[in-house]
Amino acid sequence: MITIAALSGGGGAAGYYLQKEAGCEHEHQQPDRDGVGYYVNGHDAPGQWLGRGATALGLTGALTAEQGGPVLRELLEGRFVGEQLTRPVWRYPDSPGGSRVDQRRSGFDATFSAPKSVSVLMALGSPEVQQQVRAAHRAAVGDAVGLLEQLAARAARGHQGDGQRAPRIATSGLIAAAFEHSTSRASDPQLHTHVVIANLTHGVDGRWSALDSRTLHREATTASYLYQHRLRAELTARLGVGWTGVEKGVAEIAGIPLQVRRLFSTRRIQIEQHLATHQPDSPKSRGRARTIAAKAACLITRPAKQHLALTSLRDRWVGQATESGFGPEALEKLLAQRHEPAAVDTAGLVRDVLSGEGVTRETATFTQGTVLRELCSRLPAGAQVSTAQLLTLASNLVASADVVPVINEQGRAYTTVDMILVEQHALTLAGRTDSVLAVTDRGRAAAAIARSSLRPDQQRVAFALLTASRPVEVVTGPAGSGKTAALKVATEQWQQHGLPVAGTAVAALTAQG
Repeated sequence: MITIAALSGGGGAAGYYLQKEAGCEHEHQQPDRDGVGYYVNGHDAPGQWLGRGATALGLTGALTAEQGGPVLRELLEGRFVGEQLTRPVWRYPDSPGGSRVDQRRSGFDATFSAPKSVSVLMALGSPEVQQQVRAAHRAAVGDAVGLLEQLAARAARGHQGDGQRAPRIATSGLIAAAFEHSTSRASDPQLHTHVVIANLTHGVDGRWSALDSRTLHREATTASYLYQHRLRAELTARLGVGWTGVEKGVAEIAGIPLQVRRLFSTRRIQIEQHLATHQPDSPKSRGRARTIAAKAACLITRPAKQHLALTSLRDRWVGQATESGFGPEALEKLLAQRHEPAAVDTAGLVRDVLSGEGVTRETATFTQGTVLRELCSRLPAGAQVSTAQLLTLASNLVASADVVPVINEQGRAYTTVDMILVEQHALTLAGRTDSVLAVTDRGRAAAAIARSSLRPDQQRVAFALLTASRPVEVVTGPAGSGKTAALKVATEQWQQHGLPVAGTAVAALTAQG
């Protein structure tokens, strides 16, 4: 998976720039004085410059604390070789006497994390297996960053806000540095890479400015799906591993038991236990509320970062796995059962993507990013389909006769011919006048509504629903205006008259309500 956290902006020490506001997922320690110690710590592989924007500045190859650290700090401050490329964005305090604060975002940390079974493979495998796992991970990260650059390396120009969307322009690309780590904060095997993206880009109009962060966050999910797909393809080609089913873009290596994956998921278990104790499962604790609670739990339960030698950690991991019944010998047997990459039925794949269970499963419109995510999820796990082939397939798919271009609030989008036919059919049904539907006795309806505790405006809504004869009635109103209460009274009356009532909505909880 991939998560993106904004790095705080402003003047002063680089450590301030690297403090995390939303970095719970990334398991960061507090930054050291020079600000890049977490990334360039001497315990993992050297960093690597990434992105066309970095290449344009002559930044390529390895990045070490001595050689690349000062350059990275400078870029996060919006400078390069002493020249200030972007200006601070000052925010003044509400109370008098306070110091002004630069609220510019200095950059973004895009963290690519391998599935736990892949980290277990790295932890228990031979040196050759470890090398292949790391190489597969790096190749997948490179592909995903390339896609993110292609989709999101944009700059905004002009006014943004108040219902207006500033035009986006092309740039020279992302200026980024990748830092690969092998362990979690709890010293479990956790292969992941932090890609630190400077909030700095050179537009084709010659101006330096910040990145279009909205597009960056929006396209992160697509890059995550591509990373997972390419990681599966690389590992299947290199080591012949098989995979479980793909769920939300992620699959696990087939044959690595769940209990072993849980054994090395200490941080996840700590967070789950905290949530179970302090955030009991209920409709109010799901969705966004639960996400916020999980971030808080991650901070509360976070232990101090340990710096242990990988050789010592590997001995410990092997001992733990062996005690659980899945040691290096079991892993060798698993790897001996080589799986060949499955063939791809392109015609069937396209048909599934454009079906009602594909890109229009939850929304009537979709973007090319949606198509890419659906393709990555529906490809046979481990299939040898390159990023270029995926992009070509997605482009051909949206250009096909079964797809219709439309415009939404984000700009260019698409829908399917089948979806348009469904909407036309719904409009035809809504305009029918040959049937009287869901009409109840007016007197009984009025009496029931009068006995209810509805307000006058809610009573009018309920009465209109119970006595109208049109196939479709539309009720609109802001949140908390009492729409559900009025529908409840109408539902009770319909049911008493023997009329079946069904609730449907995108969210199951809304349908139940």
